[in-house]
Amino acid sequence: MFASILRTMPPSANYVFYVLQQQGPMPRYRLLLETNLPDRTLGYALELLLEKGLVIRMLDSKDARIRLYAIVQPKITT
Repeated sequence: MFASILRTMPPSANYVFYVLQQQGPMPRYRLLLETNLPDRTLGYALELLLEKGLVIRMLDSKDARIRLYAIVQPKITT
């Protein structure tokens, strides 16, 4: 499901998705450090991923001021 959507996305969005997939949920500032993408590019990639429903933004349970980005878990239908 994700592969067909990711093929249409820019490389920056694919890279952000890959980093989240490998390392799990993280805040934007850590994504900036891990990806070395410019802030504007990261913002655009996250916006696209959120818009397509591949990534969600959630509150950090330890600090409600921080938003975490995480990959949406695919629903399994039988």
